[in-house]
Amino acid sequence: MKKIQISSQHIKKTKQLQSFLSRYWRKNHILAKNKSFLLWQHKQGAALTYATAKLKNKIICIIGYVPQSHYDPKLSKKEIFLTISRAINAAVPAIHLKVFRFLKEKFSKNFIGSLGAWNERVTSYNKSLGFTIGSMNHYLIVRPDIQKYKVIKYNKRLITPIKNSNHKFDEINEKFLKKNKLSNLFKNQYPIKSNIFLINRYLRHPIFKYNIFIIKKNSKSLAIIVIRRIKIGRSNVLRIIDFIGSEKEFSNIGNLVFYLFKKYKSEFIDIYSHGIDTKYMKIAGFVNRKRIKNLVVPDFYKPFKRKNIDIMYGYITKSVYKNKIRIVKGDGDQDRPS
Repeated sequence: MKKIQISSQHIKKTKQLQSFLSRYWRKNHILAKNKSFLLWQHKQGAALTYATAKLKNKIICIIGYVPQSHYDPKLSKKEIFLTISRAINAAVPAIHLKVFRFLKEKFSKNFIGSLGAWNERVTSYNKSLGFTIGSMNHYLIVRPDIQKYKVIKYNKRLITPIKNSNHKFDEINEKFLKKNKLSNLFKNQYPIKSNIFLINRYLRHPIFKYNIFIIKKNSKSLAIIVIRRIKIGRSNVLRIIDFIGSEKEFSNIGNLVFYLFKKYKSEFIDIYSHGIDTKYMKIAGFVNRKRIKNLVVPDFYKPFKRKNIDIMYGYITKSVYKNKIRIVKGDGDQDRPS
C-alpha cells in the first residue's frame, strides 16, 4: 500500500490547498479564490492551519481549524474550532478519521469545537468521533414598529416586546480594548477569549464590519456584545455574533437593542448560541424561532436564501470545562464571507 503522508499544509503549498477547495469543496469559494483572506484566517507561522493527507503528493483529505491563539498568541494553542473538512470519496478507507486523530493528538489537548448545518450522516459521524452534539438556539427580537417584513417570512405581525433596562452601554474600539482590562468578563465561558482576541477577530476583520458594545452599570463593565449589520436590498438585519460575560447580563441588553433599532431601522436582531441560558433571552424579549410555526428567519444572506437553518454544534473537551462551554456564531468559521 502506498504511504499516506499526514501533516500541516505548508504556506508554500497554499495554491495546492486552494485548488483542492475549488475542486472538492466549492468552486469560487472565498478561501479558494482569495489568498489574502485564506492567510488571514489560517496562516500560523510557516504553515496553514489545515491538517492534510497526501498520496503521491496529492491532497486526498483536509481538516481546517482555527486555534484561539490565532487571534491572540497568549491564548491556548490547544483550543481549536474546526472549519472546512473534506475527503475525496473512496481515496483511502477511513482517511478522514486518520487525519482527525492526527489533528487531535498534535494540536488539541483541551477543546475541539465544530459548527455547521449538518445532515444526519454528518451528525452521526461526529458523534462517533466523540463530540457532544446539539442544535444551537436561535432567538430574535423583531423591531416593534415594523409593519411589513422584507427579510423574515411570517403570515402575521410578530410581537416581541423589548425589556427596558437601567443598564447603559457604550460602543468600544481598539484603543479602549488595549487600555482597559476586562479579564473578569472572560472567566465565565470556555473556550477562553481576550481583549486582543476581540481586536483581531472582529475589529481587524478584512471584509466584515463589526461593532462592539459594552454593557455597564454604575460604570462597571458587565458584558460585551459583538454586532454585525447585514444589508438586504433596502432593508437590514442585526446579528449578535458574540456575547461575553455572565449569561444573566443578556437580560439587560434592552437599551442597546432600542438604540440599534432606532439608529439602523433594522427588521430584527437575532442570535445563534449554545451555553447561554435562554431564560435570560426571554427576559430581554427575545423569542425562540423554532417554537413559532411558519416563521422563517434566514441565516444565509450572500446569496440570500429565505430559509430556516438549524446550526449544529459539537465539542470535545475535558469534563472540568463542560459547564462553561459557550458557542456563538462568531466561533469557528460560521460568520465569514462565502
